[in-house]
Amino acid sequence: MKNTFPKYELNMDTVERNLLKQLVRIRSKPLSIDIETTRVKDFKDLSDVISNVIVVWDSVLPNKKWVFVQEEALHLENVLPMSELRPHLIEWFKRGRVLGGQNILGFDFPVMMNDKSLNVKDVLQAFIDTRQIVDTSKYITDRYGFRVSLKYMAGGSLGDEKLMDGANAPIEWENGNYQEVVDYCIKDTILWSEIHQFGVDKGYVNIGGPKLAVDW
Repeated sequence: MKNTFPKYELNMDTVERNLLKQLVRIRSKPLSIDIETTRVKDFKDLSDVISNVIVVWDSVLPNKKWVFVQEEALHLENVLPMSELRPHLIEWFKRGRVLGGQNILGFDFPVMMNDKSLNVKDVLQAFIDTRQIVDTSKYITDRYGFRVSLKYMAGGSLGDEKLMDGANAPIEWENGNYQEVVDYCIKDTILWSEIHQFGVDKGYVNIGGPKLAVDW
């Protein structure tokens, strides 16, 4: 059965005033999304990479999170099957929510869009087409000409750190340490959300030395 996802058009004449106010507020507080995957052999070819866990963190609700995992980790508490990702994405899109993350256009989105089992390519493309996305990695690269990792922004701006090296996450998953990988992914979404808000409030991010002006 062919899945279609019509483009969502915001008709200003039909949106209630209170919803408009809410959209203005949540626009500055994107949903933070991060994934942990199987091993990546070549970052130029992500066709055979799949997501082991996908976390979406909402700082508006507050501190609401959705954790989508593969079947082998469904015994964990407070997790959802990957099949639940599509309806959630559609709902967030229709509500005008923004998806944000570090290098999501270069990694997370391509991985999820290539994975036919997730069936979210059209929805994620709709987020891209309507610019309901914030990619801090792309923003800094486009503005300054170099990449900055989440690790250095978290350390410089927040005095916080990641729970593990991202390259170790696939190995930990293979070893059955599902909760550790989930916790790591959750922490990354929280770090990103706090870094993004830091940039909104301060007008810059600190990468452990120079301050980079931002207006995302």
